[in-house]
Amino acid sequence: MSASTVTLPQPTPTQLARGIAGAVPADLSKSPLLGILGVIMGAGIVTLTGRMLTLGLADLKGHVGIGFDDGAWISSAYNVALMFIGPFTVYLGALIGPRRILMVAAGVFTVICAFLPSIHSYSLLIAAMVLAGLSSGTFYPLTLTFALRNIPLRYLPFTIALYATFVDGAVNIAPSLFGWYREHLSWEWMFWNSAVLTPLMMLCIYFGIPSTPPPKRSSEAPSFAGFLYASAGFAMLFAAFDQGERLDWWRSGLFTALFAGGVFLLLCGLTRRLRSPNPLVDLPYLRQWNTILLGLGLIVFRFNLFCTIILIPQTLAIHGFEAYQIGPALIWSALPLLALAFAAGFFLLENLDSRLLMAIGFACMGFG
Repeated sequence: MSASTVTLPQPTPTQLARGIAGAVPADLSKSPLLGILGVIMGAGIVTLTGRMLTLGLADLKGHVGIGFDDGAWISSAYNVALMFIGPFTVYLGALIGPRRILMVAAGVFTVICAFLPSIHSYSLLIAAMVLAGLSSGTFYPLTLTFALRNIPLRYLPFTIALYATFVDGAVNIAPSLFGWYREHLSWEWMFWNSAVLTPLMMLCIYFGIPSTPPPKRSSEAPSFAGFLYASAGFAMLFAAFDQGERLDWWRSGLFTALFAGGVFLLLCGLTRRLRSPNPLVDLPYLRQWNTILLGLGLIVFRFNLFCTIILIPQTLAIHGFEAYQIGPALIWSALPLLALAFAAGFFLLENLDSRLLMAIGFACMGFG
């Protein structure tokens, strides 16, 4: 008895394409290159704005007509707002959706940067810097969220590599760029620079990454209280340490109040977490040993970057060099970053152990 065979019809190219499209997740980027560009621009804009503010602080103080003590709070207002909105952005992104928040925040940041040079009131300037920090502080976590959730995996190593390069490269190129602005244009371009670049980032994200459906609402809405306490606590502690040297540390009542208030709010956030767990935060995952080690490694890596971010420019500034003179020295340290970033992305794409790659990087830092 012969076995009968059944011949199945071969699928047409159209059917194959439809099947593949149905198997691919719908939230993948519809234009990966534009999505990648938007992500790395978001990281670079925030870093460049903060560095430009430090370099042009003397011009800004002269424009407003304030002294050293009042001027010291300008950059602190911006950085404290950045620190506050960072943890709170996690809650807002999960509740409303990161794309919506990012587009609104980028629009507000653009308007503020466009009008900042025309402000002559000190109190209004501080308020504008706080709003600029709150709006641009969403760029770091939300653009990286876009990269991890929407960009195809084959592009992800290069995206993360370029993301890190733009963060560090923006710091190194800022002195030369600010010096060129002062020599050929005006100091106002320390803010107008961001007002021009941010709309380009918005266009890249809008056309490069599709909108995702709003998060599913559970029966019990997540509480914002714990995030608010933690964000305010971290912000107050940052303000205390940022102004500690000028205020003479514990001899100042303001420093003591900021430090005590920050610690108290962090304890309130921890108490809130223990009494009413938030479904947006998976605390057992954060307690895993690998997560703790990775977090410590990232902190050590960030502190190692201070050699180019702070030590080199501050040392040259003490010796009397201007920003446009310091710039070339930092650019020479930034040029290898692009090539090394592509090399790191290529090795990660070839499944090289990321721990080995990190160890090689730390070894190069130690040798340098």
